[in-house]
Amino acid sequence: MSSGPNVTAVGEVAARYLGAILYAIEVCAVSMDGAGRGDDARYYRAIASELADAGGKEPGEPVSNPGER
Repeated sequence: MSSGPNVTAVGEVAARYLGAILYAIEVCAVSMDGAGRGDDARYYRAIASELADAGGKEPGEPVSNPGER
């Protein structure tokens, strides 16, 4: 049994579908804003921002932590 996610495989799938993932996160964030859950929307937008930033990085280049923004 594995001790955690296969980071390489997860990264490959996330890279392949990055646009769809970012769109889905934004749709959820818009819905949260509409429901008065602005803090939740900001949290998910921070995750989307980190994913978008990582999508433009070279392999091995460090990615920032959303808590550091």
